[in-house]
Amino acid sequence: MKRCPRCNEMLPLLSKVCPVCGAVVESEDSPTAEDMANSLEYILHDIKEIPVPGFMAGMSRLSVFIVPIISIFLLIIAWISSAGLFWILFFLSLIWSVWVIVKKFKGTFKADIAERDFKKLKNNYEMTARIAKRDFGENKEVKKLLADISTQISEVEESWNREIRKNIFIWIAILAVIIILSTTGTCSVSSIVEENTVSEVVDKSDWKENVKAYLSASEQEQDNPEYRLTIVNEIITAGQMSEAEKFFLDNLMGKMGDMECAKAIAMAYINNGDMDNAKTFVKKCTAMRYKSDIQKLENLLK
Repeated sequence: MKRCPRCNEMLPLLSKVCPVCGAVVESEDSPTAEDMANSLEYILHDIKEIPVPGFMAGMSRLSVFIVPIISIFLLIIAWISSAGLFWILFFLSLIWSVWVIVKKFKGTFKADIAERDFKKLKNNYEMTARIAKRDFGENKEVKKLLADISTQISEVEESWNREIRKNIFIWIAILAVIIILSTTGTCSVSSIVEENTVSEVVDKSDWKENVKAYLSASEQEQDNPEYRLTIVNEIITAGQMSEAEKFFLDNLMGKMGDMECAKAIAMAYINNGDMDNAKTFVKKCTAMRYKSDIQKLENLLK
């Protein structure tokens, strides 16, 4: 075991600093305290040279999670609205999703490359710091340098975390805007479909053609209560009460909005002074969507 050249005390096996007098004992083939300090400074310099991922780099990195979510959302909107625009947007976002997933798998995003370089240098620093503490643990200059570099590395890490949090917040805002615009667009498309369906019925003067059009329409169009009521009123206006009853009992009773259609037929009988047929019709309304509506129809006869 070596002895300290200054106080002649025994030196610990792995230490280059005397625990008694603090003298640094260096061999010819081992790095000096100055060499170790320079190594730490170089590592810090390299860490600072790695650019903090900017807005676009950070956004592209997060896109591997966000873009597939957008694709799923657009698929749902396209499926509900059946609008060609949303199908086009869905397929474009699907291609984008595949691209970002492949890019993420290869690790070619700038932010991923920068993060790998940062972790590599940080690991190098931690290894060098352990050696410095082991060999020069009592050296004040080395201890101070280690503390300073650790602080600066922590500051670099915090700047990275701030950038990541900012990018996440921006992505959330973008998603919110997409959801709002998509929902608004879907509602507008649905409204246009409903308006066109009803206007087509109103423009036709032949109630028989209207009934045929209803029966051949899609379920989505048939689910429009205003569409059904319009046809019922047209049949009543044509004076075909029996046909109005038949159309209602065969096709509308039990569906959404059936109360309004049944009420229109019953009130037509009542307004014409035909209470017998009104009562007979109400008795046939046994399968209304809501059982309470049967009582409401009976109340019309009182």
